[in-house]
Amino acid sequence: MGGTIYIKSQPQKGSTFKFQVILRHPERFFSPPLPSPEVIDLHDIRVLLAEDNLINQTVIKTILSRKGCLVTVVDSGIKAVEAVRKAAFDLVLMDGQMPEMDGREATIHIRRLFSKKELPIIAVTASALREEEEEFFEAGVNGYVTKPIQAKTLISAITKCLTLT
Repeated sequence: MGGTIYIKSQPQKGSTFKFQVILRHPERFFSPPLPSPEVIDLHDIRVLLAEDNLINQTVIKTILSRKGCLVTVVDSGIKAVEAVRKAAFDLVLMDGQMPEMDGREATIHIRRLFSKKELPIIAVTASALREEEEEFFEAGVNGYVTKPIQAKTLISAITKCLTLT
């Protein structure tokens, strides 16, 4: 974020931590409110989750399974591209950083096969940087959600993508 971190520490006395960041107007960072997560029924929605972290896989799969989604998990961008070639999905959740092929590159490959309307893709990434979000949208995603994942935010993003396609 282009800021600085200051640390002052003295043995037996304690530590002081300070940080300084320059923030732009909030409209540049925050999207308009997402629709209510209960707008559409997600039961039997076929979701491809491309995520290499086992904990994130478990969290996201649990959230989606509780809503009735049918979740297939792959752990790399290459496997995500292969999966959409072999099976039909209603939605892809794409991690940003994965081995072999990152999420942006995998999205570009998938967009050569399917349009945004045919197969919505939501980037699910740890980066909250505006530049990375823009790169994902340039690659062809329909939505962008940052980690750590919150169930309501994820379901709202999915609802928004599925109702707009």
